[in-house]
Amino acid sequence: MKMGRDWPVNSPYQKIEQLKKGRFLYQRHRDTILMQPWIEILLNGAHQPDAAQFFETMEPRDKVNEAILPLFFHKADAVGITRRALNMAEGLNPKLGRELRILAVSPRLISNGFLFRKGVNDVDRRTTFNALTAVGSSLTGRQLLALYESRGFVLCPGPAMNPTFDLIRQYERIKK
Repeated sequence: MKMGRDWPVNSPYQKIEQLKKGRFLYQRHRDTILMQPWIEILLNGAHQPDAAQFFETMEPRDKVNEAILPLFFHKADAVGITRRALNMAEGLNPKLGRELRILAVSPRLISNGFLFRKGVNDVDRRTTFNALTAVGSSLTGRQLLALYESRGFVLCPGPAMNPTFDLIRQYERIKK
């Protein structure tokens, strides 16, 4: 998840707290489901009010272009997108990479997945896991993954979720 702009080179936006009363757009996507909690944590760490009071507007956009192009054309002050979306946008328009400044990068988070509760039968867990990881091995499965903009499923150990759980716990603490 990225934010920022850099026009002109001496842009006043070096840190998130300088975006007070700015217009913040973000891509509404399953991979950015933790955008709002992360932004709230950043603002809290900078001793700022919550996002609803800090930003003039904080608006979701369904398509990455609807988020990043207003930033590029000075119609927004910051944008929240994934690294993958930024790389794609820069690939299509290298000028974006030269003119936009990244102000903050989230920790590596897992925003979606399948979890098994303790005690699930090993055979059932293995059967489900094998079916999920094999989705991309057929044409129909690859079409399904493309439809959901996914690269497939991988097995991750439980501790891989710790940064995500830590972010959620931290968000819950500041919201109390």
